[in-house]
Amino acid sequence: MTKTINMVATLELQTCITCGIIFAAPDSFLDTLRANHKTFYCPNGHGQCFAGTSDLEKAQAEIAKLKKLYQEEQRYAADAISERNAAQKSLKATKSELTRTKKRIANGVCPVCKRVFSPLSEHMHMEHPEYVTEGDETPSPIPYPLSPE
Repeated sequence: MTKTINMVATLELQTCITCGIIFAAPDSFLDTLRANHKTFYCPNGHGQCFAGTSDLEKAQAEIAKLKKLYQEEQRYAADAISERNAAQKSLKATKSELTRTKKRIANGVCPVCKRVFSPLSEHMHMEHPEYVTEGDETPSPIPYPLSPE
C-alpha cells in the first residue's frame, strides 16, 4: 500500500565554501546551525559552519552591554545621592554652628575666649536687634572668621 504525503517546506540555498556546489536545507535547520555554530557538510562531504555571530548572539551581547551600563548608572546615581545627603548634613551642621555663634555674640560672648562682655551684649541688643532672631534659618555672615569651640 502506497501513501502520499504532501509537504510544504521552505528551503534555503547554500554554496559549499570548498567545492562550490549549491545545495538546499530547511530554514529552521540552518537557523539552529547559525545559533550553535556546529559543523555541517555539503553533499560532497566538505565540512563547514557558520562562524560569525548570529543575530541572537548580537542581541544578547547588546542586552548584556546595556545591563552593565544601567548598573553603572545606578551606582553613579547612588553615589551622587550619598554625596548630596552628606553635603546637606554638613550644611545643616554649619548653619547650626553659625546660628549658635551668632546668638552667643548677640549675648555678649566673645567667640574666641568665651568671656562675656556686657557692653557688647548691650550694644548688640540696642543697635543690632535684627542680628539674631528666634528661628533664624539663614543667618547673615559674620564679617570675621570664627575659631572652633
